[in-house]
Amino acid sequence: MVIGGAGTVVNYGSIAGQSATSLFYLGMGVDLQSGGAVTNHTGGTISGYGFGVYVYTNAGTVLNAGSIVGGSYSGVRLRYGGTVTNQSGGTISGGHLGVLVNYAAEGTVINAGSIAGGVGLYGGGAVTNQTGGTISGALYAYTGSSAATLLNSAGAYWEITSTSTIGDGVTLTNAGTLTVSNTTFADYGTLVNSGLINIDPSYTTLASVGGSGTIDQIGRAHV
Repeated sequence: MVIGGAGTVVNYGSIAGQSATSLFYLGMGVDLQSGGAVTNHTGGTISGYGFGVYVYTNAGTVLNAGSIVGGSYSGVRLRYGGTVTNQSGGTISGGHLGVLVNYAAEGTVINAGSIAGGVGLYGGGAVTNQTGGTISGALYAYTGSSAATLLNSAGAYWEITSTSTIGDGVTLTNAGTLTVSNTTFADYGTLVNSGLINIDPSYTTLASVGGSGTIDQIGRAHV
């Protein structure tokens, strides 16, 4: 835990948070109480009983090429905005969400590796799932000071497997493969598709879809 000023953590080895001991300590691997930066290099592991990386009070920057795991909550949680970059070969996972950016500020998530548990942007911002990247789990994206923008690039895979919502004004652009399965997905924003979308229509509400890609209904004929 770093208190009193922005902290910097650079990890090549292993950092493990212990079980939660109070309402204030929820078992974080890295806990930056006044913002700061975390770099987890290839081969490095950061894990926590609750959160893998938790950044509070000010914006945080997380660069990951190794493994970050949050057991009960999120792999990475930025309470006051910031940027998470998950490089090729990097993995981020959480019991609730892989990456969570709270209401206080916008967040930016750039993924070329694997994020398991999904992504939450509650204050606006952007998610870019780059070519070769995979994201699976829930998706929550809302408008903050500006609307969130979500991009699933060509050659990327994004699977929504838990109850999810895209808020009003949010745009999800799919050029890769987007799958919505076994969940309730409410889209109140705009979905622009030039790739492949696999959906189960019994679980999915789409407000508007534009583009020239392909939409397949899971378990039904091609549409």
